[in-house]
Amino acid sequence: MKNIISKPYSAALIAFLLFLPVMILNTIANHEIEPFFTFFKVGASGGFWANPIGYLAIIVCLLLLPAGAVIAIRPMVQKKADGRRRLYLINSILAAIMLVFFILISGVLITDTPW
Repeated sequence: MKNIISKPYSAALIAFLLFLPVMILNTIANHEIEPFFTFFKVGASGGFWANPIGYLAIIVCLLLLPAGAVIAIRPMVQKKADGRRRLYLINSILAAIMLVFFILISGVLITDTPW
């Protein structure tokens, strides 16, 4: 019996669904969509304790990115019945995009956060 994550198209769909919260939070932050922007405002004076919901949302969304990348890559590392592995282009591109976003956003947050 096959797992749903071992199928390449469903793995790509699940990975994309894990990528959606990052896109939604980014859209809310860029366009300052109210009333959500007041909950997710990060970088205000006071740091984490001034707005813990925003920081926790960013941390959760950032941790979803590598999880989605692993799910997207999983069908490529499994051997098929003939003992060979296949390259699924959509899955590899999606995993690469998710890892690049994770690295870039994490780097920006680490360098811009006053410790």
